[in-house]
Amino acid sequence: MLKIGSRSELSIFGAILNTAWSRTIILVGGLVITTVASRFLTTSELGVYFFLVSIVTVVGTCCLFGTERYIVRVLSSGEMSESKKQQETYRSVKLLVYVLFCVLTLAAVFQYFIDQSFVSYKPGEMYLPLMTAIWLACSVFMRFFAEVARGLFLLRLSNFVLGPLHYILILMILAIVALRGGDFSALALVAAHITANILCGAILLLKCKAKLRLSFRNCFIAADNDFSYLKKIKKLWALAVLTIADAAVLNLDLIIVSLILGVDAAAVYGVATRLSSLVLMPLAVANQALMPKISAYYGERNNEALIEVLRSSACIASLVSVMMTIAFYFFGEVIIGVLFGSSLIDALPVLLVMSIARLVVVALGGSGITLIMAGLEKNVLIAYVVQIAFFLTVIPLLKINSILLVTLVFSFASILAKLICSIQLFRLTGIVAHSFFARNPLPVLQRNYSARNL
Repeated sequence: MLKIGSRSELSIFGAILNTAWSRTIILVGGLVITTVASRFLTTSELGVYFFLVSIVTVVGTCCLFGTERYIVRVLSSGEMSESKKQQETYRSVKLLVYVLFCVLTLAAVFQYFIDQSFVSYKPGEMYLPLMTAIWLACSVFMRFFAEVARGLFLLRLSNFVLGPLHYILILMILAIVALRGGDFSALALVAAHITANILCGAILLLKCKAKLRLSFRNCFIAADNDFSYLKKIKKLWALAVLTIADAAVLNLDLIIVSLILGVDAAAVYGVATRLSSLVLMPLAVANQALMPKISAYYGERNNEALIEVLRSSACIASLVSVMMTIAFYFFGEVIIGVLFGSSLIDALPVLLVMSIARLVVVALGGSGITLIMAGLEKNVLIAYVVQIAFFLTVIPLLKINSILLVTLVFSFASILAKLICSIQLFRLTGIVAHSFFARNPLPVLQRNYSARNL
């Protein structure tokens, strides 16, 4: 019988199931927010909201630029003293304050020169650029202190605040706005995100402050020698660039659709993206759960066992993804109509193309995460660069102005990037991660997960 109990008794399959809970909560939370927004916003406003979410995600990841990875490594180190951990936390916060001050200043200047005719739907939403910059700043600090909490081994707190609490607060704020007869618009939705980020960030900050005994009153006095700090985090810049590239790959397509085809098309594309992410989720969950196992097997040069685990997990993930793709094919119109309304039924063809492409990506397995865990992350970065360069070149070259054709280009680019990762993984290590012809996947994944039995 499969046991999902203590860590020492946890099977690989059990670890994947445990990881699936947190990922599912975040994914479902985002779908619920999108569903609520689609019921109250016009198609144009929903497109603007999707566009702003993508901007905040990409620019926010650029603003963090490795500080969150560095601080987790510092705080989780058993060899570093408490005073040293405090000092490094002060330096990280100081750097983020400088970066976000520059972002907010640029947004304020842009807002000053913006013309009222810039936004065509509602006059009040001319303040969206400045509000988005504030949302960005609050989001960055919330994400940073969530990573600080992870570094302090407050994993449950971090997962709870970033998952259920964050989305519950947004829904509660929107409910209050609706009950008070307020204007439900894209600006109100952004304001709800800002408020939720501030509250969640404050909870994480207070808990981390108590755990680390921080005194931010003296932050800028205590944190000196910023250049030496930048040299320290430089070691993690390769992973930071990879994280930024990952965020860009996942969000740049929607930004391009918004700029080329308009916000109405962005609303359709955003709905398809949200739903098709369910097809990709099984592989993402398996990759996250398998990271320690991949690292351990690769370190022992036990390629045979690593291949077995990778292919078995990809096989199970592919089966789940196939069922979701079939469900979208037969019931996609009903699902979109129930969740987002009949005005967004046009998202169905886009959803089917995306789902098939993401199913292929899932079937090719976790080649990307294996390259990263093997210290070969530059190859993943090359794949991302090729993917981004492909659709940035093909779309203007062919003058594509159809959302379905744009989706086909993006989908092909994602499959191309995955193929590059798979080829590079096999060429450099001899490891294959695809799910094709994998045998008996469940018995392989029911092995013990603990390090002592690796």
